[in-house]
Amino acid sequence: MLNRWRVVGKLGQGAFGQTLEADDTVLNKRVAIKFETGTAAKQVLKLEISILKRLQGTIEIGHPPAPQTYMVMSLLGTNLSDLRKQQPGNKFSTSTTALLGKQMIEALKWVHQSGYLHRDVKPSNFVMGLEKYPDERGVPRARCYIIDFGLSRRYMTPEGSVREARSTAGFRGTARYASLNAHESKELARRDDFWSIFYLLTEFLVGHLPWRKEKDRDAVYRIKRACTSPALVDGLPGAMLEMYYHLRSLAYTSVPDYALMQRLMDDMFDEARVPAAVAYDWETKVAAPAPVAHAHHQQARRAAQTPA
Repeated sequence: MLNRWRVVGKLGQGAFGQTLEADDTVLNKRVAIKFETGTAAKQVLKLEISILKRLQGTIEIGHPPAPQTYMVMSLLGTNLSDLRKQQPGNKFSTSTTALLGKQMIEALKWVHQSGYLHRDVKPSNFVMGLEKYPDERGVPRARCYIIDFGLSRRYMTPEGSVREARSTAGFRGTARYASLNAHESKELARRDDFWSIFYLLTEFLVGHLPWRKEKDRDAVYRIKRACTSPALVDGLPGAMLEMYYHLRSLAYTSVPDYALMQRLMDDMFDEARVPAAVAYDWETKVAAPAPVAHAHHQQARRAAQTPA
C-alpha cells in the first residue's frame, strides 16, 4: 500500500509520530501522511481516524507490518493563529472574524452531531484550505477546516443520550482558550467547545486576551474567571455579547443553538458594512507561508474524500 505514495519531505515531528509530505502516484496530487509509532506513550491517531471516518466517510488508513498506524491527508494551508499574528495589531477585521466564525460554528456542529466533543478548540486547530469554493453568497473563498481530534471524547451514548458527567474529569484543552469548566476539572460538554470559540473570536477582534502573558494555568484561570463577563466584549460587535449570554444559558446537557450563533456571525458581517465579496485580511497582505498538512473536517458538507 505504501508504494502508492512517494515521500518528498518532512512536514513535522511530534511526541506521537511524524507527518511527511508525499506524492500520491494514483491520484497525481500532493498529500501528507501522518504516522504514529507503536511505541508512543498514548495512541491518538486511531482515535482521530475513527472520528474523521464518522465525519467524512472514507479515509485512507493503514496498518503495515511495522508497529505503525498511518493516515493519508489532504495538504492544507496556514492555521488561524499564524494568520492572525501576521496582521497589524495581531487581529482580524470584523468581516474576516465573522466569515471565519460562521465556518467554525458549522464545523463544531458537525463534530457534535457525530457524537463527539473536540475539547481543544483554538486558532491553531483551524486551518485554511488551498482551494476556493463558492460560499453562500456565491463568492469563491478558501474554506476553514477544524483539525486535531487527539483530545476528543464521545459524549453521546449508543442510545443517543448525553453520557453522565463524571465527578471529576481532569483538565483537557489549551489554557488560553479552555472554558472555566475545563479549568475546574469538570466534565466538558458541547457548550465548552463554544466557550473556546467565544474566547478566540474575542482575541481575533481585539488582538489579545487579558490572560495572554500568563504561563501558569492557575493564573490563567484566576484572570479568566474575573474577566469572563460582558465587560470582556465591551466595544465589540453586539453579536459577541449575545453569544456570551447564550452560552451562559446552557446547561451540561443543553444543545447549543448553532443556527442562532451563525446568525450572529451574519449580523457581525453586516455590521462591518463591507462588500459581500470582501477578501480575507491576509489575502490583501503579503502571501501566506507555504502549505502544511492537517487532517480536517469540512464544514459545508459531509464530503467523502481523501481527508483531511
